[in-house]
Amino acid sequence: MDCGSGNTHRHIDVTQITAALESKQKGLAAAIPGLHAFTGSDFTTAFYRKGKVKALEVLEKDTKGSLIKFFANLSCKDEADLKAAEEFVCS
Repeated sequence: MDCGSGNTHRHIDVTQITAALESKQKGLAAAIPGLHAFTGSDFTTAFYRKGKVKALEVLEKDTKGSLIKFFANLSCKDEADLKAAEEFVCS
């Protein structure tokens, strides 16, 4: 990804970021867009006073993989797994 201009111009290796996320937990990179959509905008999060970092920490600690699967499949037309959504919100 090419970012910035002039003296602040830089390249971000998105492939390396994806590999780092996948090394933490399988499927985590595919779940990030769904997590971002579910938790709200960057300025006003849907979870008051929790932020995106806490949501990512909950997702990283998912040992069963149900939350990662939920967020990865959030954009599918299939019906969402409400149990996984409830588990995430309560976490």
